[in-house]
Parts: sequence; structure tokens; C-alpha cells
Amino acid sequence: MREQQQALIKLLTQLLHDYPGIGFASDQDFRFCDVAINLGQDRRPVEADIAAKLLSDIRQLTLNGQKVKATQSSIHINVWVGEHSKRISSEHYLKQHTDFGSLSLSNVAYIGDSLNDEAMFEWLPVTFGVNNITPLLGKLSSPPSFVTAANGGYGFAELAEMLINSR
Repeated sequence: MREQQQALIKLLTQLLHDYPGIGFASDQDFRFCDVAINLGQDRRPVEADIAAKLLSDIRQLTLNGQKVKATQSSIHINVWVGEHSKRISSEHYLKQHTDFGSLSLSNVAYIGDSLNDEAMFEWLPVTFGVNNITPLLGKLSSPPSFVTAANGGYGFAELAEMLINSR
């Protein structure tokens, strides 16, 4: 996985020469299978048309005969090769660490903020989005079942407070 990731970084580095000022996410060293391109994590957000062109250009790439996959989140373009998703990883984790056969998915909740969370919104019956997902709702076939009033981390805190108060 690391070798494939390094090859993907090399391929993307070449592409990013056409996009001055855009680079990899500051947390890239902590990623295992994907590559994250920074669109707005700790920088002024990249203009939407430039981000869309970059995403399109990435999706035209191949690595070792495999199509490169990419999705845009609220702050990154996440890029990978193979079958990886938040749902696949979460399901794998639950199968390893719970009695998955008797686990009711209605007891599992998820909160997200962007298009790359759609697989989780589709899979689980109890899902939440933070408010900054609102402009993207029309692009989601499976939106979250509830959207917080606050954006970003404040929306996560809003949900946490609501859950604590409901106990």
C-alpha cells in the first residue's frame, strides 16, 4: 500500500506543477492508502473552478494500469487507487472489533461534512451532516438524515452536546 501511495504522490507531484500554489495536505504523512491535496485546510480556499479542473485532471490519470480515483471533501481532494472508502474501512473495522452479525446498524451513527461522506450516509440509517454540507445536499443521492445548525467543528460539538443532553 505504501509503495502504491508513493507512486501516486510522484504522479500527482507532476500534475501539480500545472497548479502553482496547490500542494499536499499537511497530514499526508499520517495517511496509509490515499493522498490528500490541500484545497482549504490551512490555506485560503482554492477557487471552485480550479478545484473542479484539478479533480477532473486527476480522474484522467492511471497508475500501473489502474484508474486513479478521487473525490473532493470540504478541504481536500482525496486520491487513491483500488477499492477504498469510508464505508469499506468502517465495515471492516466493525467486523474485526464487534459481533457484526448481531450488530444493529441503527446503533451506529456517523457525522460528515462533504461529498466524500456519501457512502456512509447511504449505508447507515442514523447519519448527521454539519451545516457546511448544506450547499452540497443537491449533489448527494444519499444525504445525511439530520444537519446541524453550526459549521465544521462547531457542528460536531453541537451534535455531541445534543447526544449528551439526550442521555
